[in-house]
Amino acid sequence: MLDKDLLSMGLEFHGHKCPAMPMGLRAGIAALRALGVERSKDKELHAIGETGEGHAAGCWRGRPPVPSQGP
Repeated sequence: MLDKDLLSMGLEFHGHKCPAMPMGLRAGIAALRALGVERSKDKELHAIGETGEGHAAGCWRGRPPVPSQGP
């Protein structure tokens, strides 16, 4: 079970109530436990975002999307 402080912090960060937010928190906590690590402190976590051809979300930063190739 998630404690109320963690749920409140997750809701504030996420920005709105939805069923995916607590599920994501639970998955993250399960991953931390499985890896045997603690949650990072302020400014310890860095993320690398991938974009470009073949990106799962089809996102393109700073340029228009590539037209799809026909059959």
